[in-house]
Amino acid sequence: MNTIKSYIETFDEQIAKAHHDVQKQIRIISEADQHIKNYIHSFRNEINALNVKSNNYYGTELKKLLNNCQIQCTDWCDAIDDMMSGKEFINRFERSVLVVVFGNVNVGKSSIGTMIAVRRHIVRGANRTLFSVDLPPRLCRTGT
Repeated sequence: MNTIKSYIETFDEQIAKAHHDVQKQIRIISEADQHIKNYIHSFRNEINALNVKSNNYYGTELKKLLNNCQIQCTDWCDAIDDMMSGKEFINRFERSVLVVVFGNVNVGKSSIGTMIAVRRHIVRGANRTLFSVDLPPRLCRTGT
């Protein structure tokens, strides 16, 4: 039994380290995304601040071109804002690890899960046991 506890403690430590490493990388990527977003919005603001004062043929054509560029920059910024908000939503679900424990009936699958878990959740669904990366680890047993 001590060997099983040792394996579980090692497993918990590895999950905690992986969680820390993943969170660090997510922070780095999020900061880079925010910098890129700021530069693009700054570019849009500079483009939108431009105006053409000439009313001759070339000035009129340049106004049309500038107007199209301003519209495209605004659309680009809107698309980036939508993408980043969608990315934040997706990241909440990508920050998890799925561990599947399987074996014959009455060999101790649930006992191992119970030893690992700090909290236990019973919900309806297929007969699966899920561990989330959230610290402390949680056992989520689904079944009827």
